[in-house]
Amino acid sequence: MAPARWILWFACAVLSATALLGDSAFAASPAGANDPKMIVLYDPDANHQALGDITAAFNAYAATSEARFTLQPVESRTAFETLLTEQRPPFAIVSSSTLRAPWGREFGLNPLLVPSSKGDVFYRKALVSNVARLLTSLKGVSTAVAVIDVDPKAAALDALAPLTEAGFETEGAIVVPVTKDIDALLALAFKQVDAALVTTKSMDVLTRVNPALSKLLKVTKETAPLLRPPLCSVGTNAGPEDIVAVMQLFAQMNQTDAGQRLMSLLGFDAWTPYKKSMEP
Repeated sequence: MAPARWILWFACAVLSATALLGDSAFAASPAGANDPKMIVLYDPDANHQALGDITAAFNAYAATSEARFTLQPVESRTAFETLLTEQRPPFAIVSSSTLRAPWGREFGLNPLLVPSSKGDVFYRKALVSNVARLLTSLKGVSTAVAVIDVDPKAAALDALAPLTEAGFETEGAIVVPVTKDIDALLALAFKQVDAALVTTKSMDVLTRVNPALSKLLKVTKETAPLLRPPLCSVGTNAGPEDIVAVMQLFAQMNQTDAGQRLMSLLGFDAWTPYKKSMEP
């Protein structure tokens, strides 16, 4: 379905719900009517070193639209929970693990759009080890994981969850927090750790830029497909007009130079309507 058509369809659905349920179905954001609406970004798998550039690029893109939105990245679950509780922003971009987690569901996150890359709304993570080592579990295994959090250990354990769900034993792992995937792979290649958990895209990048180094490593286990971080409305914080406006802003992101620069930083090339069937 073309972006303009599904935005129109969604707008009609939202406005119909408002007519049936009344204005009480939606609560206005505590921000002033003329203040930009906040979109919180919390994704443990994001490139945290690029968050400043991503924020600047988003705000530059949003400035080209009549819709008034601003991006606010956070780097920890604690900061995310505090921001949603105290400031009640209308929208958030979150990891699919946050969307599924009991603590995430408490905020009433309702997925609207999902980013895609070459038509794929999923990504995968891989447990990587030295080619000479056979790993059957992570018990006692030092494992480099890219996390940025005030509680790196807890965040890293959350990061291991997809591997656990894939049937690999992660209990007893010795988690070594690093700032980004490439650091995890380099630490493994130079035998500073025994394993690394990274996105499969990061392995592809290493193979492309340093094929000799990549030949020292192998993928031991790959996770099931993970949904890319969806754009969600938060509880009843967003009104129907806000939802239509933000969906239009994101749907048109790849149609302008400013939007394309932003999507390049995010690693996506389009946004597509969320479907329940996307989640396992």
